[in-house]
Amino acid sequence: MRAVSFTEAIAQVRARARTTTRLRDQIGAAIGDAGRAVAEVAAAHRVSWPTAHRAFVAHAEAALSEPEPVRVLGIDETRRGKPRWRR
Repeated sequence: MRAVSFTEAIAQVRARARTTTRLRDQIGAAIGDAGRAVAEVAAAHRVSWPTAHRAFVAHAEAALSEPEPVRVLGIDETRRGKPRWRR
């Protein structure tokens, strides 16, 4: 007979997730709204830096809207390299 494991799924915790939606929301808001550093928030909530950064990215994507499409593309007046002056 083979052992079968059971995993209960609820709305606040995704399958195989180690953090709750509420924790990820708090981390994202602490970084995005309060302007705290990712490393500082990660240490305060006892999660890794990549976990805190993913929470911030999800928070920012939800808050920011899609930019308007570009109608006209302009070229800046910049020069590449050193200018050569001739007489």
